[in-house]
Amino acid sequence: MTSLRQITLPFGGETVTLRIPEDRITLLAKPEKRPANPFRLLSQALKHPVDSPPLGKFLRGGSKLTILVNDADRATPTAQILDAISSEITDFPGTITFMIATGTHGPLTSEQKRKILGHFDDSDRYKVICHDARDIKNHIRLGTTSRGTEVFLDTRVAGADRLIAIGSVEPHYFAGFTGGRKSIFPGAAVYASIEQNHKLAMEPAVGVLKLKGNPVHEDMVEACRMPEVPVFSIQTILDSKDRLFGAVAGNLDASFERAVAIAEEAFTLPVHQLSDMVIAAAEPPLDKNLYQAHKAIENTISIVKPGGILILIAACREGLGNDTFVRLLSQSNRPEDVIQSIQKSYTLGTHKAARIARHVMEKEIWLVSTLDPQVVRDIFMIPFPDAQSAVDRALSQFPDSFITLIPHADVMIPIIRVSPKNHIMIML
Repeated sequence: MTSLRQITLPFGGETVTLRIPEDRITLLAKPEKRPANPFRLLSQALKHPVDSPPLGKFLRGGSKLTILVNDADRATPTAQILDAISSEITDFPGTITFMIATGTHGPLTSEQKRKILGHFDDSDRYKVICHDARDIKNHIRLGTTSRGTEVFLDTRVAGADRLIAIGSVEPHYFAGFTGGRKSIFPGAAVYASIEQNHKLAMEPAVGVLKLKGNPVHEDMVEACRMPEVPVFSIQTILDSKDRLFGAVAGNLDASFERAVAIAEEAFTLPVHQLSDMVIAAAEPPLDKNLYQAHKAIENTISIVKPGGILILIAACREGLGNDTFVRLLSQSNRPEDVIQSIQKSYTLGTHKAARIARHVMEKEIWLVSTLDPQVVRDIFMIPFPDAQSAVDRALSQFPDSFITLIPHADVMIPIIRVSPKNHIMIML
């Protein structure tokens, strides 16, 4: 008799335990790797910047410095980074502006600002502002990209003579990766510019981990080069527990490229072959709503065979999150109708609905959550009241196949490579 393997996963502040036959499961989990000393990682990155002079030398001759930092939606250790470059900042002779690069996100609370900036939030010498994408008067038009995006950037960025961009690099489902260029664009861009760029997410060439040929990424890079302001970039890579895994500093493009290589090491999982059944577990805090948990779908759907099943385990105790994409899906009778509707009239955020529609045209998505089952059906997914019943159903539907389980599917990405020598599947 085949023994059962018990696997416990977080589920909305509680846990759920799965029992799966030992001979029917493949568990894709990254071996735990303790990050190196965080202070040493930052120190080495700043001492040896990529394709750039050290920060102190970079700042010489400047009179208007803007420091771009992430908002509260990213776990970037901004305060720690600012402490590491504190002497260079305090020695700068000109004006200094800290800009929280919110993109289209809303304003931050005073407590959030203090947490991000640390003691720099308390000084009268520094101006601290949240970028406001809808405040058109504080943006200047710099031109149009080759893909038709009109680039309006915040004047505190375009008008600076030195920029420091502080961010974190991790996989992103349509930009390829976060970080790097994103602090400037879309981080400090006007709403309409961001919307035009994100419309490119409808194109088939976008994807997680993908940069070359990705129209969203390439459009961002082109927009970032328009201000012609020198940029010193400090990029961190965090592991699945938000601990510092790597750090790179220097030229905006070169440091981003180096950080991407580290992020691939941190966030990718070895996969031998496609699977008929994949369990994607979205873990806290990204399982709080469907809008955030969607990342787990994008990270894992590529290893599901056509006609196969992706089981998303995400409590979604806070509901849908941004429900723009849900309304669009639920108002359509067929997935094909969703795509046609968005192509006729795109608004920011609807690309997520288009991606879900394309996925369910080829594969089934089963959702284990606390959401109303009818809401789940309305968006072309199949609801299940508990994880075990979904797993049992899938195993009976594919009696001769393995089921692949991916914990931390909201941040970890399984990938397959084809060997050029013998065309078999190999691990990255």
